Amino acid sequence: SAILVLIAVLMVVLLATTTCTFRGGFRGRRPTAMLGFFMRSVESRNRISRPLNLPSLWMDGIVHYRVLPGGFPRGTGHQFDGAAAVMSLRFENERVTEHTQHYRSARHRLSGRCRFYGIGTNPGIHFKSCSDNPSANLLPIAGQLWLTSDLTGWGRIDPYTLATEAAVLNASHPRLSAHPACDPTTAEC
Repeated sequence: SAILVLIAVLMVVLLATTTCTFRGGFRGRRPTAMLGFFMRSVESRNRISRPLNLPSLWMDGIVHYRVLPGGFPRGTGHQFDGAAAVMSLRFENERVTEHTQHYRSARHRLSGRCRFYGIGTNPGIHFKSCSDNPSANLLPIAGQLWLTSDLTGWGRIDPYTLATEAAVLNASHPRLSAHPACDPTTAEC
């Protein structure tokens, strides 16, 4: 079926184009073997375009976005706590173009001068926190693309360049969730 072909193409593209490197050592506590596999850093990459070897007219114009763990700075102890990166796959003219860009949060800029905490990482008591890492989900809202988190504020990126934009939203209201559920009948979220 067409869906299975699309899934296979996406898997091949992800395997062929996403560069994963195992960055430096893990200072502090050592993750388990399974966490070690998932705690890999993704490099920011310029656009890479590859031809599709199948007719893809029905996919033209589709853009797929994905949040990736972009890096695991010192003190990170859980795979969900990786610094956010966004990947886009654009399908146009029987080609797929992949682009990956790190979200440039204050955490990214202050790396090494503050202590990160998140799902599985304890901040300690004598460290400045830098936990503004919206790495849970992507939400398209009114033509804007927001990175979300249940732990921190949301951050906005440009949908085409994936560049970090200045807008930040404090997501402390209970209705603002990284995993929204909307009623399809009433459109209430």
